[in-house]
Amino acid sequence: MKWFRSATEGSAHISDLIEKLTSAQAEFRRRLRQLETAQEGEANARLQLLDRLQGVERELHESWRNYIELLVVLSESESLQGERFRRILPASVYLSSDTPELGRKLAASLDDLGRKLGFEVLREEDAQRGSWWKRTYQRAVKAMTRPEIQHRLRQAERALEMKHIDKVQSEIDLNVASAAAKVKEALDDVDHGIIALGSLFGVKTVIDGKPRLAIVSLTQEQMQKVRANPELQMDPLKFFKTFASSKQSTMSDRSSSTRVAGRKPAAIVGVKNKRSKKPPRYAETQEIPFANEEKDDAGEAAPPLALPTPTSQKNPGTENT
Repeated sequence: MKWFRSATEGSAHISDLIEKLTSAQAEFRRRLRQLETAQEGEANARLQLLDRLQGVERELHESWRNYIELLVVLSESESLQGERFRRILPASVYLSSDTPELGRKLAASLDDLGRKLGFEVLREEDAQRGSWWKRTYQRAVKAMTRPEIQHRLRQAERALEMKHIDKVQSEIDLNVASAAAKVKEALDDVDHGIIALGSLFGVKTVIDGKPRLAIVSLTQEQMQKVRANPELQMDPLKFFKTFASSKQSTMSDRSSSTRVAGRKPAAIVGVKNKRSKKPPRYAETQEIPFANEEKDDAGEAAPPLALPTPTSQKNPGTENT
């Protein structure tokens, strides 16, 4: 009997222990569910916060883009051409082939040419793949009028047309010509592509099995056509036929009231003049009066190129305008 009572008391103790363990297990599961619910709530809150941050980022990106586009419109406005402010030049690189290494090299050389002309990178957009397309926006280091901007673009145009840079007339011109030579060197590896710096375009394509490179400075009317048909900047052959193959008529138009005073026609490298057995004058010129003072659109002498030391802005979101 004594053994039986001890065994019974032991069984009761074990039953109590099992009951307590079961209760503790239920409490643990309840708290675990509470923790899981809290974690799910925190995860949902983080997702909602991330969505809001992404929405704010998109809004800031769109606002920044609209701001840049407004600055571009103001920079190119006829009514503000005599006003001095830090104007914006859109620049772009298009390659028909998806060759990011070559695209980055060409974009870097174009940015360097802009720096030598007195501009700095204000904003870079991400490159688009498939073909290769990248747009940047360059801002003048100091306040300038529109004729002064055009004066610098004419210097870049002549530098891109030159075959030799060993006889340029000043150190500043040499810097610009050297930067332009790097752009042309990068274009040597391109079959079909377009570069742009403001209204100055370089188009490389193949016609009848032969590579053709044209340096084209577009008029205001032609720039409006490009803006109305942005696909032109992604079709080198069509761009060439639209603006470069009709260069004779374009030059005759420039000789009238739409021509910038002192401006020389651009050269088409590798394309002969139909009226002469010789190629166009500036396709064979070895020495160009690169530093000579020219007249602007208003008929006044444009100032010589003065270059403060620019600082490149690689972070698009931190630049103060």
